[in-house]
Amino acid sequence: MMENMKNGSCGRPTSDQVKIRKRSRKNKSKYSFLSARLNPDFDPKNAVSQASNNTTMDRKFEELDPKTMEFDTLAEFLHPTFIYDYLHKILHFLKSNQRELCFPRIAPYKEAFLVKLVQDNKHLRSRVFNEASVVVARQIIDVVERNKNVYKWIHAYEDGLLTKNVLVYKKLNLSKEQSDQFKVPCSGTPSPI
Repeated sequence: MMENMKNGSCGRPTSDQVKIRKRSRKNKSKYSFLSARLNPDFDPKNAVSQASNNTTMDRKFEELDPKTMEFDTLAEFLHPTFIYDYLHKILHFLKSNQRELCFPRIAPYKEAFLVKLVQDNKHLRSRVFNEASVVVARQIIDVVERNKNVYKWIHAYEDGLLTKNVLVYKKLNLSKEQSDQFKVPCSGTPSPI
């Protein structure tokens, strides 16, 4: 300890040590938490050494676009509580008389998840879901199958009062009797009284 005091270091890092720490912090911040979460074999030390060897980051560690991700990968990234809550909302919507269900101000990953659910019902059979979500997903499949001749479950983007491009689930009526009820008579033909 006396030797350190004579040299003047007194426990302070040298300028070389400070430079090394700054460099390693800079390289670590290049890699997002998303990369570590999606890739279980992700090793930040290995990634830092790769980044120092290459001028560009490895594509494997770049932030992924939620619209191009596979459904199971996207579902693994999302919290199970979110998945359960939204599956429950969807089930309630499909069982009710509501025509639309809006999802304003949601994150891109959640939006991509919800869009992919509507686009293909096979995603409701995902192995990534926890037990509670699997039960709700099976109920959604049953409701959709029972009502496939009554309405079609679709999604669209609409502009709201405060927000633009809001994700909306809709029920598109397929039966003729129901669609005739909502038609407005033309002004040229007299209405039956």
